[in-house]
Amino acid sequence: MMPETESAGSAWSVLLHEHSKRRGDATAVRSGSTSLTYRELHALAGSYAVRLAELALPPGRPVAVDVGRGVDLPAAIVGTAIAGHVAVPLGRSDPSGSAFPVAATVSVTPAGPAAVATGIPTEEPVTPTDRPFIVVRTAGGRPVVLGHEQVDAMLTDLAAGLGVGPGDRSVAWTPADRAGAVAELLLPLRAGAELIVVDDDAADPADVVGLLTRWSPTLVMATATLWTILLEAGWPGAPQLRACVVGEPCPARLATRLAGIAASVWTGFGTAETAGWCTLRRVAPGESGALLGPPIGGLTLDALDAAGRPVGSGDVGSLRIGGHLVTDDLARRGPDGGLRYAGRARTTQTRADAVRLTELESAVAEVPGVAHCVVTEVDGSVVVTVVPERATDPAGVRAAVQDLLPESGIEVLTRPVPVLDADGRLDRRAMTAPPAPVATGHSREERLIAEVWSDLLGVPSPPLNVSFFELGGYSMAVMKLSARLQETFGLPVPVADLFEHDTISGQAKLVERLYDEQLAELSE
Repeated sequence: MMPETESAGSAWSVLLHEHSKRRGDATAVRSGSTSLTYRELHALAGSYAVRLAELALPPGRPVAVDVGRGVDLPAAIVGTAIAGHVAVPLGRSDPSGSAFPVAATVSVTPAGPAAVATGIPTEEPVTPTDRPFIVVRTAGGRPVVLGHEQVDAMLTDLAAGLGVGPGDRSVAWTPADRAGAVAELLLPLRAGAELIVVDDDAADPADVVGLLTRWSPTLVMATATLWTILLEAGWPGAPQLRACVVGEPCPARLATRLAGIAASVWTGFGTAETAGWCTLRRVAPGESGALLGPPIGGLTLDALDAAGRPVGSGDVGSLRIGGHLVTDDLARRGPDGGLRYAGRARTTQTRADAVRLTELESAVAEVPGVAHCVVTEVDGSVVVTVVPERATDPAGVRAAVQDLLPESGIEVLTRPVPVLDADGRLDRRAMTAPPAPVATGHSREERLIAEVWSDLLGVPSPPLNVSFFELGGYSMAVMKLSARLQETFGLPVPVADLFEHDTISGQAKLVERLYDEQLAELSE
C-alpha cells in the first residue's frame, strides 16, 4: 500500500491507480527484454515510496535515484514523488550525485527496491513558484530544481498539443539527470501510453535503429543532431510517427527529410529551467524550425532590448521566458509579432556577431551533403566545421561550403563524426578543437584508444588515467565508444565493461583480456 502524504506527488499515485484500473494489463514501460504493465508499474512505484517512507525523513528531502536505465527508472522517480520527496536522478557523468546534496538514495537490488539514508543534513529545495519535484542539470552541470505544477503544466500541454494517449509508444534516451529526460520519461505515463527506455546495451546508432524498427514508436523527441544520426544510420521511420526536434534549431532540410519518414514534424524550444520545453509548433516540410512556436505550460515569451523593453518588428533581443527568466538566447521579432530564434550570445560576443554567425550556420546547414555543422569565432576568426553525410565526397562538400561563404578567408574544417554533449547536441567547443596529435610513448592499444577518445570527446591527447566521464563522456558517447573500439580492434567490447574500465589504461587492459579470451575460445 502506498503511503499517504500531503505532497503534490499524490497526484501521481491517483493517476497510476486510475491507469492500473482501466488499463492494468497494458504495457506501461519496457526496456531491453523487460517490461511492466500499468498494474505492475503502480505496484513498483508504490514499493519505492514505501521504502522511503520507512526512513521517516522530513518531507520534501532530495533523494538520489540510482537505479540505472531500465523499467525501474520512471518507477523510482514517481515513487519518490509519491513519498513526498524530490527526485535527483543520477547520470553517468556524475554517478555520485555530487552536483546536489541528497538525504537518501533509492536503488534496485535482487530483492527489489531499496532506500538508504545518507545522513547528510539537507533542506527542502526551493523553486521560484511551487513545490519541488525533480532536480536536473544544465549542460554545464548546474543543478536546477523543477516544481510539481511546472512539470504538470508542461506535460499537460505537450500531451494535448501532440495528441498523446493510450496506444502511443514513446522513446526515452536522454540521460536521466538532464532536463530533456523529464518529458521523455513522464509524458507517456501521464497520458497512459507506452514508454520505451533505451538502455545501455544499445551500443551504437545501428542498435538504436534496430530497437526503433522493432517497436515502431509513434513519438520520438530528439535533438536535430540525433535525428540526423538516425537518418544517416538508415532508420525508415514509422507510419504514425510524430517527430519532435527539440534542444537545437531544426534546419529546413532536416524538416523535409523528417517529413519523409514521419506523419508530422514538430519543434520545441526550452531551457533546463523550463524542463526542456517552453514552446511547441508543427513544422511543414521545407519550413525552417527557427520560428518559435506558441508557449506552453502557462509560460510567456518575449524578446527584450538592452534596456529591458520589448523589441520592435525586425529587431533582435534577449529571449525572456515566463516574465522573469532572461536567457542568453536571442530572438528576432517578425512583422506578425512572432519570434524567430536568432542564436545565442556567448560571453565575448555582441548580439550582432551572434546573429551573424547563426545566420551563416543556418545557411551552411542547408548545403547538400552537410550532416552537421557549427560556425564559431576562434581568436577573432570565423571557423566553419562540417561533418559530411555518408556516401558523399568530403572534399566536394567542403568546396560547396566554401563557395557559399561571403568571405574567402573563412576557414572550413571537416570532421568524420560529430561530437555530442550529454544532451545529444553538438558540442560546439569540441567540434572546433584542432585535430588531436597521434599519441606516442604508449602501447599500441593505448594509442589507438586515445585516438578514438580524442575523436569522440574532442580532447587532444587525453590522459591515460583520467576517467572518460571526467573528460565529458556520457551514456550515448559510451555506446559510440563501444562501436568504435569494436571497429578498431575487430572484437566485441561490451558497453558494461567500458563503464567499469573508464580510463584509456584500463580499456587497453580490457582489450588485451578480450583478445586472450577470444584466442582461448578458438584454441578449444
